[in-house]
Amino acid sequence: IWYLGHLAREIKDRTASSDENKRTVEVESYRIDTAVGHNDHLTAVATVRFHAVTRGDRVIRFSLLPSLRVARVSSSSREIAFVQEDRKEDSSFYVVMPAPMEPGAAYAVTIEYHGDRVLRNEGGGNFAVGARESWYPNVNAFRDHAHYDLIFRVPKQYTLVGVGKLEKRWMEEGYACSQWVSPAPLAVAGFNYGDFKERDVQDAQLDFTIEGYAA
Repeated sequence: IWYLGHLAREIKDRTASSDENKRTVEVESYRIDTAVGHNDHLTAVATVRFHAVTRGDRVIRFSLLPSLRVARVSSSSREIAFVQEDRKEDSSFYVVMPAPMEPGAAYAVTIEYHGDRVLRNEGGGNFAVGARESWYPNVNAFRDHAHYDLIFRVPKQYTLVGVGKLEKRWMEEGYACSQWVSPAPLAVAGFNYGDFKERDVQDAQLDFTIEGYAA
């Protein structure tokens, strides 16, 4: 009732705006540890840090591909409730916080998930993630800008290219691993991997290095 009355006043006073901030939370960072199997099956653990924008809300809506299924959600090492309908029905994914959130307060949730149909085979030994905004549990896609700390494990014959700065590469039990950290906030994060050849080009005048990867 309050909302309808508020909306009616906005329409009458011509103050309604599509730019109104309707977010319940604002994301600060994502830390995602992702493994891609030889059958392109993706398994990941994402820790999302955010602060509340509004008072009293408990439910947070995440964008996540319907083919990706959530196994567990936790906060401060305690399991918390979530809602995810069947992928053929309403596939939206919601996390239910244990208590109403307070504006400005900081929170973190860890989401474990897995699934298929995330990667596209582009040919020539090149694989790409198509849904940059929903291969991981994303809040306010393209509206919030957040820091990303991304760890990837892919079959050892491939090279992965992520967003941000490459921190390190290593091998682990038959997987090629790499960590990518964004020095500045980003809207979304994607990645490619494949049988790439790498070449660096140095611009001496600008003291800038360009890394190129080609299949």
